[in-house]
Amino acid sequence: MSKLFSALLRIFAAVLFTFAAFLLASVAITLIRPEPGHPWAFGFINHISMLVFTLVMALILSKGKLSEYGFKLPVNFQPIKMMIFGLGIGIGGATLSALIIQPLTPMSDSMMSTGFLHILLFVWLIASICEEVLYRGLIQSFLSPLSKYGFTIIRFRISIPVLIGAFLFGVMHMMLLTMGMDFAFVLSIVILAFIMGVVAGYYREKTGSLISAIIVHIFANIGGYLLSKCG
Repeated sequence: MSKLFSALLRIFAAVLFTFAAFLLASVAITLIRPEPGHPWAFGFINHISMLVFTLVMALILSKGKLSEYGFKLPVNFQPIKMMIFGLGIGIGGATLSALIIQPLTPMSDSMMSTGFLHILLFVWLIASICEEVLYRGLIQSFLSPLSKYGFTIIRFRISIPVLIGAFLFGVMHMMLLTMGMDFAFVLSIVILAFIMGVVAGYYREKTGSLISAIIVHIFANIGGYLLSKCG
């Protein structure tokens, strides 16, 4: 019973870390007050604030040993596989959304009207890195004592830390509802984000490095973008 309580307490703390990161980001946006005509400024402030909080917490929890939180070079590195998985998730998810749920959404309109440089720097790099440092870095690493619990699908072992990190990452995207997006479309993004989070978390755990998770995330974003351009 004490082990179960300890595990639940750790999971609860991980959830609190996630909410704290978003709370700090909201405070930063309120204090800085970017111009309404620059929507990317909101995203930039939001993600950089999350990154600062994540790094501070990781430094505290690891007692300065950031390598324990994924800040190191990967072992058993398979970048081509990671790129292919990422592209497949992005293209597959975007195709499903376009065919079944909604051919064109406010999100894709925004991306299509935004310069390629902004998409490259913010969506593909800054957002991917900041989100992976939070979910696969801070959250998944903090939950690593629970990694002995999990299950195997074919040859892939999915641990509890991977699942929880992916779940929190997916739920984060429910905030898109505040932008007036259709619920069914947002739900498809949540599911897609969860799947991508599981794959990113799997490779983060397998290689011990955040670099692997970031590669999966970047190429998932690239896959979704390429399909929107072709459409």
